[in-house]
Amino acid sequence: MDGEVIKLMPKGALVYEFAHNHSWSYISYNTGGTTYYGYASKQYIVEANVNVQVISCNKKGTINASNGEVAGFASSYVVDGGASKLIRKSLDHGWHVTAVNYCNSRGILWYELYDTDDNDYYGWVDANFISFY
Repeated sequence: MDGEVIKLMPKGALVYEFAHNHSWSYISYNTGGTTYYGYASKQYIVEANVNVQVISCNKKGTINASNGEVAGFASSYVVDGGASKLIRKSLDHGWHVTAVNYCNSRGILWYELYDTDDNDYYGWVDANFISFY
């Protein structure tokens, strides 16, 4: 269970905040090649500077949303390290996408996506939710 891993994180562990309210943060924590998600009290979260390198690409794929909702995030969040901001709340399973950039940020490999058919902008999506062909 992700909550059990989050609860046992070592002090000083690098986590990434996706959303928050006045007292809680929704975070991800990567250890041993696995990313865990859960909630942590904001009193234990300290912001760090982010230095992200964006690399151009041109890859085609589909959204893999069979196990839940897939969101597209703003560059201000993924690349610049700002507060969580959504571009698209829900991307449907099977949608055809074109990736134009990628980066590693917040412990996640992200791709910047556009709709392959009509060029709608979807924002930055976690690579775990994209099946490239």
